[in-house]
Amino acid sequence: MDIKISEKSLRQFLKTKASTGEIITALTQGGPTVDRFHSTAGDTIMEIEAITNRVDTACVFGVAREANAILNQMGILSKLISSPYESKA
Repeated sequence: MDIKISEKSLRQFLKTKASTGEIITALTQGGPTVDRFHSTAGDTIMEIEAITNRVDTACVFGVAREANAILNQMGILSKLISSPYESKA
């Protein structure tokens, strides 16, 4: 299953100084594969292969969570923010 995610939407959940290229490389090396990407006016659209046994990566937050784990393992600081699962109480 292929999904398209904009970098801007990904960065709503992922706080990092990593460049677009570093995020794409990290995801492709250790998580959902970024098959293609293209730049638009002020954004980058990533076409991501979300395999059926990893449905958690079929949404923006799931890809952000995966990118966060991989970037930190690569020594690039990142942090998840705005989690839809955290209580706002």
